[in-house]
Amino acid sequence: MIDLRTGVLITISLMVAVAAAILTYLSGQPPAAGVLACGGAFAATMLFCDKLIR
Repeated sequence: MIDLRTGVLITISLMVAVAAAILTYLSGQPPAAGVLACGGAFAATMLFCDKLIR
């Protein structure tokens, strides 16, 4: 089981990553670009929120 802080970080990161993937796809890029944007957004948001919520 994960603690509350980790759950919040993962939830926020997933929401941002999905939004980035959807916006990338809707801008006319291929789905693979959306997946790459999703991964990058997840990692960046996870690191940012980890530093912010300490």
